[in-house]
Amino acid sequence: MSEYIPKIIHYGWFGGKKKSRFILNCISSWKKHLPDYEIIEWNETNFDICAHPFACGAYKAGKYAFVSDYVRVYTIYHYGGIYFDTDIEVKKDFTDKLLDAKFVIAFELPQSLMTGFFAAQKGNPVVKEILAYYDSISFYKEDGKMRLTPNPVIFANEASKFGLVFNGRYQEIGDMMKIYPNEVFGGYNVYDMIYTITDNTLLVHHYTASWRTIKEEIPVKAKKLFLKILGIRNYRIARKIKHMIKKDIE
Repeated sequence: MSEYIPKIIHYGWFGGKKKSRFILNCISSWKKHLPDYEIIEWNETNFDICAHPFACGAYKAGKYAFVSDYVRVYTIYHYGGIYFDTDIEVKKDFTDKLLDAKFVIAFELPQSLMTGFFAAQKGNPVVKEILAYYDSISFYKEDGKMRLTPNPVIFANEASKFGLVFNGRYQEIGDMMKIYPNEVFGGYNVYDMIYTITDNTLLVHHYTASWRTIKEEIPVKAKKLFLKILGIRNYRIARKIKHMIKKDIE
């Protein structure tokens, strides 16, 4: 295991789709604020997808987001560095946060981790456990259904084995992990779909989910419409009532 996080930014781009202007602008923000970092795009030409059962199954199913789920873990474990989703916009240079760190990540919500950004040394033991999990499964379950567990859940499950406390606040676990609040790395409440950017925000995860199909985009757009009509306070009340009704029915 290396003693530092190398100055490499990794990202995945599978499926051959043309990058949008928005994504290109995000990548430009990496170059602007992290100019000393090498940027590596992983795609079909330089990553042997079908050497890895989970990634291969996801790729053949056209589920490119799940291919990237595997690739982000594999590349950080074997090379070290930073992983970015392509909708990450860097606001400020945060190299100082990585200087004495072995594994850096942020909360997405108090009970889950934001995996659009994380950084680690080559051979990091936390990343090793996450990779071992992916290497122990295939994309299809025995019943033929796809294994669609979101990677924030998988990261959270594996990180909890090292002592992670799910409270959404900054914490250091020995010299093993540094976990930041979403305000610092993230700047977006994925549950309420609102930005939470402050002067402390170093990068923003926009959650554009460019991999979603038109069918998958419908409920997301519906939620945004309800939020716009109801407002965040009334939306939260309506959501709470819905959960209470669902609980009573069950």
